[in-house]
Amino acid sequence: AVAAGALAGPGRPHDPLPACPRPRGADPARRSARRTGRPVPVGPPVALPAGRFVEDPVPLHAAGLAALAPTHRARATAGEALHGAMRHLDTVASHAVAATLAELGDTAEDVVADRHRWILRRWRAALSEDHAAEKTPDLAAACAVLGYPPAMATFFGAAITHLPALLRDDIALQSLLFPDGEILTALGTYQDNVVNTYLNAALTRLVADLAATRPAPLRVLELGAGVGGSTAAVLDGLAGSETDYLFTDVSRFFTTAARDRFGERPGLRFGLLDIHDLPGSDRAGKYDLLVAANVLHNAVNLPAVLAAAAALLAPHGVVAIVESTREHRQLLTSMHFLMSARPGRPGAGSGDQRAGTDRIFLDEPGWWAALAGAGLRPVLGLPAPGPLDALGQRLFVAARG
Repeated sequence: AVAAGALAGPGRPHDPLPACPRPRGADPARRSARRTGRPVPVGPPVALPAGRFVEDPVPLHAAGLAALAPTHRARATAGEALHGAMRHLDTVASHAVAATLAELGDTAEDVVADRHRWILRRWRAALSEDHAAEKTPDLAAACAVLGYPPAMATFFGAAITHLPALLRDDIALQSLLFPDGEILTALGTYQDNVVNTYLNAALTRLVADLAATRPAPLRVLELGAGVGGSTAAVLDGLAGSETDYLFTDVSRFFTTAARDRFGERPGLRFGLLDIHDLPGSDRAGKYDLLVAANVLHNAVNLPAVLAAAAALLAPHGVVAIVESTREHRQLLTSMHFLMSARPGRPGAGSGDQRAGTDRIFLDEPGWWAALAGAGLRPVLGLPAPGPLDALGQRLFVAARG
């Protein structure tokens, strides 16, 4: 047992526990209701506007996951609207950064927490690259076009409002992203939006093909599963198939939430695992599929983590990675605060090609090169050039051997 006060302060990337040390009284009641079968009140589903849905990608073929050219088609009716909405979010963020730096003035270097100094450097570099916009667009409207639920606009706005306090480490971004210990806002980031809806549909199709063409049970390891934004898609693809699925994350907050959300699924297990401490030779070649959605950018040394992950794959095993390939300005005022290392710990990318750049994300060629360096051959990358490509989220599929 650890006293709640001992959990205060910065934690691991994305870990909400330091920001939310007191569990909500309603959580045990919800868990009990799930176990007893009583309905748990939830909000209405968020429907995407017509014209924003994307067709499924072509299926993967049975013969060893033959390399495919992405021949899927995106409905382009909202293409320019998506680009415009993303530019609007970036403009809002750029205005907020400029205003915060102006407010702090010469005191910025004195008040910023040491672990967030890299963010301050990225802010200044970004402002030197940006062209000033005369008008700040409407944040809620831009989020709506991108398919984000209203809670995401609230989160982005709260992060902007608290930028000085975030820089000083007076508050943790986790307390805004997981208000009162809830994961619904975070699901808006990783699941409930246009591009992730598409990528999760692609992931469902990929997993269904694997389950249909590999001996049962399909052995799956998910790394840094977090709020389960991609877990739900993988489980959809595995529906009706025998599986041995290990859901892992570095934080007990997420494994507990996942047990509540998915715990009734047969073959699903949960465990704590850090991507920097992957199993060694005792688990080599044990998995048919590794899933890593929006977690590998946190690696201190990405090539080393990918090599360790590749060693866990069986011959012709597959890794499915969802990652950002560009640094949107909106991330600089929100999610980047999750990526600051604890005091005294190495930061993301400090042990690989990103060292000294203060950049978190690789571009698409960089991801393919990193996968090749780990002995993984490319199989599929989505989305293809089109309306969704500019949003910077991609699914990388690669295979061992």
